[in-house]
Amino acid sequence: MAISSSRQEPEQGRAAHGWTVVAVAGAAIVTAGAFTTFGGLLLVPLHEERGWSRASIGVAFAISMVLYGVTAPFAAALMDRLGVRRVVVGALVLAGAGAAGTALAGSPAQVAAAWGLGVGLGTGAASTALAASVAERAGAGRRGLVAGLLTAAGVVGQFVFLPVLSRVVEGYGWQAAAWGLAGAAGLVAACALALPRGARAAVQAQSSRAPGTGGASHVVTRALRVLAAATRRPAFWLLAGVFAVCGASTNGLLWNHFTPAAHDHGMPATSASTLLALVGIFNVAGTIAAGRLTDRVDPRRVLAACFGLRALTLVALPLLWSPSVGVPLVAFAVLFGLLDVATVPPTLALCRVHFGPDAVVVFGWVNAAHQLGAGAMAHLGGLTRDTLGTYDPVWVGAGALCAGAAVLVGVVRGTGDGPRPRTASVQRRRAPVTRVLQWNGRVRSRAGAGRTARCRSRPHWTDVTAQPPSSAWEPPAGSWASSAGRRRNMQAIRSRDTSPEMAIRRLVHAQGLRYRVSSRPLPALRRTADLVFRPVRVAVFIDGCYWHGCPEHYVPPRTNSGYWSDKVLRNVTRDRDTDNALREAGWTVLRFWEHEPPGACAHQIADTVQRLRQRDE
Repeated sequence: MAISSSRQEPEQGRAAHGWTVVAVAGAAIVTAGAFTTFGGLLLVPLHEERGWSRASIGVAFAISMVLYGVTAPFAAALMDRLGVRRVVVGALVLAGAGAAGTALAGSPAQVAAAWGLGVGLGTGAASTALAASVAERAGAGRRGLVAGLLTAAGVVGQFVFLPVLSRVVEGYGWQAAAWGLAGAAGLVAACALALPRGARAAVQAQSSRAPGTGGASHVVTRALRVLAAATRRPAFWLLAGVFAVCGASTNGLLWNHFTPAAHDHGMPATSASTLLALVGIFNVAGTIAAGRLTDRVDPRRVLAACFGLRALTLVALPLLWSPSVGVPLVAFAVLFGLLDVATVPPTLALCRVHFGPDAVVVFGWVNAAHQLGAGAMAHLGGLTRDTLGTYDPVWVGAGALCAGAAVLVGVVRGTGDGPRPRTASVQRRRAPVTRVLQWNGRVRSRAGAGRTARCRSRPHWTDVTAQPPSSAWEPPAGSWASSAGRRRNMQAIRSRDTSPEMAIRRLVHAQGLRYRVSSRPLPALRRTADLVFRPVRVAVFIDGCYWHGCPEHYVPPRTNSGYWSDKVLRNVTRDRDTDNALREAGWTVLRFWEHEPPGACAHQIADTVQRLRQRDE
């Protein structure tokens, strides 16, 4: 698709487009949060008005919650394939249709189909996966802050809309509230459709390759392939385990068992609900602060601090209970609120460090572990209360889990484990030394040969290898190579005339097409295309699977993973920026992976060039 406009926007314009995307994504996440909290208001009206059993109505909510947790990784892969905007619009339309279908449902099975499938899939695609994807695309340089803002938006949707929806249900009926949610979803979807072109480019598909390859099966396959690759790495299990503890101590324990535990100590349910609302309010400030800190310090420190402080608050809670709301319980609500969802930005940052371009999909699977931990603790908390008659062991046990998670976070390698600029301490590394042996006073190396001399003692070899120099190899200015050999290896990687490029060029040339090789499509833009058809404005790029983050073949490095994964992410971001600049200047951009068949690539290049030539004629 060619778009005629100026080649580049000012940096202020790009930043404005990025924040526009964040605002629309925040509205979508707020709406999804309202859907999730509205389910609790439907149970009693449906039971009283329709006469359905609570168990049959609960099936719809159970399906919705399961799909909410499972959908995230597949939605992330779909966003990489189709772009964020299309997936968000589809998710909001699906959720709105589910709410409207629930209002018109005439049986529990219809409610399960409408609310369970529609709202479950829609809210699952427009919550955690959306926040992570927008933070990766539109949050360059401020990913932690954007992730914190969008995570806080979900909390706002749950706690701000709850009293509003409660009043609507009481005053106008639950059906009016359901139709109102459907209308809100449609309005936000319309805002997403109306995004300006620059904002659309900020959240376009990460895999903007040749169209027509793959589909729904590709999305499912990629999500499962990413999971299979991630499970072979210890970092995934550490992050999944830590995030499962997060879900167990928040959604599973606090949000399900805080009010019953307060009732056990003589506190009215309204007072307990007020404390939970206070937790929700401070969630916003805590998440945004955690996002800002993640952009500035090692995310492991932020995550460890969150779990460590959360452990202290949970262990102290049994000592703070009272029949009325006092200062200790208010302090607990404030502190726990600051820590509740503050773990999301640093966890997403660590997924980015270890899994590179697949970070959003991996984070979706990690979030599924969060939901599993929440479900397990919700069950174990009630079981413990029924068995022992008190919730105190549950709070202490959850605190111990959080303390263990804080320790495990230190095992995960962070952003500080990559190479740094060379210092004097690093330069003390010994250079390679050739061992030299002496045969009765005559020197020769192991690889050489010298004549032996007459000697009075028994012939023998003597090691006279010189001591290694105190200073190691000095890299040239601007190079971070650790040795001359490593620098030679890096320099041997070709930036042009690779085997896939040569094969495609030969096939395109054989079809009678002429082009420029390794040329800048726009002289003022320092980006080089592999093939340039200047008359019809077509730029072709053949990207390497490793350096450009191929969704099928990219494997994160095991050595210096923080540095190299971030470098690949910068390459992906640079590719998207190049595509945007060229398209805004009226160019057609074709990108192919090095593993794609050269014949198919050459055929599509020829078809595109000939079609544009016919259009110009």
